[in-house]
Amino acid sequence: MQLQYVVQLKQYRIPPYMNQLIKVLKQPIHSNENRKVLESPLTWENYTEKFQLLLYLEELQMEFDIRRYNIPNDDRKHAELKRNQSNPRLLDLEVRWCSNHLDQI
Repeated sequence: MQLQYVVQLKQYRIPPYMNQLIKVLKQPIHSNENRKVLESPLTWENYTEKFQLLLYLEELQMEFDIRRYNIPNDDRKHAELKRNQSNPRLLDLEVRWCSNHLDQI
């Protein structure tokens, strides 16, 4: 049995203003409409705007978290590709900094 598409999902891009919004939200002094929406209780009137903002912010946070594991970066300089000792046809990727944190990857 093969499933059929009922509704094909569109590509939703993160709006360019979201990066600027993050900078504004980090400053406690500034007050803008988006901050008010995020800090206000969820209501019928604001749920669409609030969840849209939260989804975009979550997506940006996910991108940031994934980039932390790019090699090289500021914290992690090297990963080495070596021949496998027992099978020379295989390669091993040695990433020394993550040996204790495999559960986070």
